[in-house]
Amino acid sequence: MRDLRRFFGSWQNILGLVLIAVFATLALAAAWISPMSQKDPGIFQRLGRALDYEPQPPNEKALLGTLPGQYDVFHALVWGTGEAFRFGLAVAVVTALVGVLLGTLAGYAGGFINGVIMRITDAFLAFPAIAGVVFIQQLIGMSITAIGGMYMLNNQYFGNVVDIPTPLTGIQALLQKSDPLLISLILFSWMPFCRLVNTLILTLKRTDFVQAAQALGASPFWIIRRHLIPHAIAPVIVIAARDVGGAVILQATFTFIGISGNSTWGSILVMGRDWVIGPGGNIFTYWWVFIPATLAVILFGVAWNLLGDAINEISLPLSATIAKEVESSISGSPAAVNAASMKFFDQVENPGILNKPAMQPALPAQPIVPSLTRARAALQQEKIQEAVATYRALLHQDYRIEKIILDLNRAVGRYPLEAALWETLGEAYNQAGQLQQALDAYSKAIECFNRIKNT
Repeated sequence: MRDLRRFFGSWQNILGLVLIAVFATLALAAAWISPMSQKDPGIFQRLGRALDYEPQPPNEKALLGTLPGQYDVFHALVWGTGEAFRFGLAVAVVTALVGVLLGTLAGYAGGFINGVIMRITDAFLAFPAIAGVVFIQQLIGMSITAIGGMYMLNNQYFGNVVDIPTPLTGIQALLQKSDPLLISLILFSWMPFCRLVNTLILTLKRTDFVQAAQALGASPFWIIRRHLIPHAIAPVIVIAARDVGGAVILQATFTFIGISGNSTWGSILVMGRDWVIGPGGNIFTYWWVFIPATLAVILFGVAWNLLGDAINEISLPLSATIAKEVESSISGSPAAVNAASMKFFDQVENPGILNKPAMQPALPAQPIVPSLTRARAALQQEKIQEAVATYRALLHQDYRIEKIILDLNRAVGRYPLEAALWETLGEAYNQAGQLQQALDAYSKAIECFNRIKNT
């Protein structure tokens, strides 16, 4: 419930959800909103004479006017929504799956396998996507021509035209239905997911709960499914949501410039581009040939970007909350920062979690003499609790804060998911009077704590 309240507390999140709901309604109810003609079914429906090339303004039959050749703008716009959803979701889902699979495999295996997969990823990143689109398009075209078919690239009204006169075999049917742009975007868009997930898996492998699962004899598949993927999936969903809109924008762009693509919205812009500027240079004389399609492409991309931001806010909700809590409580004193941050810790739903050693490590049973040497040695031996306890004892003695801050910055770089280290770093910054840095460290501590609580 708290996540829902946070989601609907932002007007940007609501706007993104409303826009996607509107597009989804158009896609699902297209047959009722703008039924297909029984005589000439198709996305581009003609309402007048084919030889009449002047676009007609909106009227009772054509709610958004017509394009050259008297094609109904509203009909194409509505039916193009479903095509945009299919294309965008296909690209985003497949690329995310491929990237997550390869990134997880490389990160968990490590060593040579990780190096090989990451070098392959780098090679794909270096290859221009537009070159891949042209190459795959030409490859499919040559294959169809070689078996006696016809392949026409980017027809103004029908996109890529494929005609194979012979009875279709399995491969020929696949070639006829292939979308070069879809294949190209999938082949050259999985790399960011792979690199992101690989980095997260390499970090998560060193956490205590993963090492404990390994010590108890859990299988690699179980560890990946139960511990690694759930903790690495949130940023993947964020990027995938944004990629849905980005893929549709790219499809419309490639269709408009004539390289590839079968975007209905892009085809509307292609058919009406000669009428964008009317008599006397007035761009609004034939506004219906470009404004509706342009708005559809822009709003579709904006909607998915807003949804991605909303998912990101929900998946890591505590940073913004702690920032507001602390900023509103700062009155010029370091104590205010610490008090506001600790108050937020106390408001967590399950306060028993705070008693875990990962968040509030207890001092060792045997008394120790605090020193930087002892703390550094504990970090080298991965004894996080002992190191944190020693650093906190040094802070209470006001011992050379700048050296403690330097050590702790190195420690959180090595163990970025250890909430206790981030919390201790925040205390050090707070004691040194560096309030903004203390705020950032406390925010990181709470993010790590949130991850621990959800395991």
